[in-house]
Amino acid sequence: MPPPTVRSILASYVQALGGRAAYQRVTSRVSRGSVTISGANIDIEQIAKAPDQWRTRIAGNTPDAIVDGCDGAVRWEATSRGTQRLSADALTESRVYHTFYRDIRLDTNGIPRRTVRGQSLYFRHGVTESGKE
Repeated sequence: MPPPTVRSILASYVQALGGRAAYQRVTSRVSRGSVTISGANIDIEQIAKAPDQWRTRIAGNTPDAIVDGCDGAVRWEATSRGTQRLSADALTESRVYHTFYRDIRLDTNGIPRRTVRGQSLYFRHGVTESGKE
């Protein structure tokens, strides 16, 4: 029996989430977690609204917190030193990593394959709007 294709694995994943239509009915979410790094407790909270609005707050053992967010058109960061608007490249990055429905937008159509150490892999290459790789 041949191994499953990438496409069939991705389709099974989307189905396990309840199917594309069910997943897209969700339009907001709150994620909370914590991690301990070198003895420091760090709390993380992200609030997101489809399709491209989000706010992440990262706070540790100190009163300082980092808040990062995007309203779909502007990405910003707030620290104890103030709030600043981030670059167009940061906005482009957020459109890739913070896309609300990215878990179900997993497809291999048009993605080139490369062989690395004898394994055939899908290869994605991205360039920001300003030309950075």
